[in-house]
Amino acid sequence: MGIKRSFDEMETSSKRSLALSSFDFIKTLVVEKSFSEENLTKFKTLLHDSKDEMSFTESVRKIINDKFITSLLIDYTASRSSKDTLIFDILMLLERAYTVNLWYVIETSLLLPFV
Repeated sequence: MGIKRSFDEMETSSKRSLALSSFDFIKTLVVEKSFSEENLTKFKTLLHDSKDEMSFTESVRKIINDKFITSLLIDYTASRSSKDTLIFDILMLLERAYTVNLWYVIETSLLLPFV
């Protein structure tokens, strides 16, 4: 029983590690403006599927930065395109499920150059 539990913990740990590396990779693509709708779809799915894992959500909160959020917002045109819908859904997931304070990120990124 102890062996099975440690195997399950190891499996969960490796899944979390894989999810975080995928998250970090897509985050880098977004910041560098080299992402596609397919990347955004995978990213949204990853966020949605992992929103109940506390350690993953904590890690995501630490990884999210102003460059990432502003990069998404720059590409958002507030239309009904599939890309805009994906960006909107990702931002809503980050704000509601991951409790990322989008207003704070936006304010600090806008005001920081003036300080």
